[in-house]
Amino acid sequence: MAIQVQGNSGTVAEVESGTRAVRTTPRPVDIGTLGAYRFSVVTGTLAAALAAGAVVFSARWTDATRLAVITRLKGRFMPLTPFTAATLSDHTSIDAFIGRSFSGSHTGGTALTLTGNSFKMRTSMGSTLFGDLRIATTAALGGGTVTLDPHPFAATLRKGNRVNPASAAEEVIQPSDDGLNVEFTVGDGAYPIVLAANEGIVLRNRTVWPAAGTGILLVEMNWSEVAAY
Repeated sequence: MAIQVQGNSGTVAEVESGTRAVRTTPRPVDIGTLGAYRFSVVTGTLAAALAAGAVVFSARWTDATRLAVITRLKGRFMPLTPFTAATLSDHTSIDAFIGRSFSGSHTGGTALTLTGNSFKMRTSMGSTLFGDLRIATTAALGGGTVTLDPHPFAATLRKGNRVNPASAAEEVIQPSDDGLNVEFTVGDGAYPIVLAANEGIVLRNRTVWPAAGTGILLVEMNWSEVAAY
């Protein structure tokens, strides 16, 4: 006995004739009257000796009644000036944390424009409801009163130096590709990051950088703003 699957308008679902698989079309998060957004921004040249735990990107959601549904976050680090032989630790690694209780936004760096058509995936959408989005320039962000989770939800891991067997000293090894990545992407039914009032996302440096060596960080984020999720 055949069974029909109908939508709320009475349209009957179709199947492929060869595989008999139901035809489906992936759809984005239902934003209702709000919006969907994306940005891609780059730091300035981050200076040498960047401190451990230095915040290089901050996103604070402040809206009391709506939610931010984060579906993608990516950070890509690119070394510019070779790192000196100061340490064999993963000094070019970045961690991404969820902040659960923002009571003060970070300061300094570059504050991203939140008004007008910034980040919109469609002109008719409203401006983002994020309270603060900012990225470092040449130094870490300052301020910021927030409680981060004990562990990151995304991280990178890479060594920038190795021991030169000929001289028994460390030598600089640049990446074999164009950088190293910290990435979170929703797919295959995975649950997104959902931010309520005064929650957010923070990217920070893991260990202190050597006395020489610089680089830049690219940050990309996709999200939808909804009344409920």
